[in-house]
Amino acid sequence: PATLITNPWRLTLLFLVSGAAVRFMARRRTPFQVFKARLARLVPPFLIGVVLLVPPQAFFEWVNKGSYDGGFLAFWLQTFKPSTLAIYGLPINHL
Repeated sequence: PATLITNPWRLTLLFLVSGAAVRFMARRRTPFQVFKARLARLVPPFLIGVVLLVPPQAFFEWVNKGSYDGGFLAFWLQTFKPSTLAIYGLPINHL
């Protein structure tokens, strides 16, 4: 119940806190330094999520729907094959 009550404000609060953090960070840094610092903090977890978290989610979804019957390693290799990435892009799901 508490989650449902706070649902309309959670994302807004997240953006408020993030914006305040960036504003305080920007006081003593140039825009390029802020950009570089944000990239250094956000890109590694994003890439780890794309490579390690998204494929199992997609794999189990496809297996559950009956769309795929192979193994996980074959699915993962197919997902990150250069030709697949060129056609469908990086699989980010809800990340």
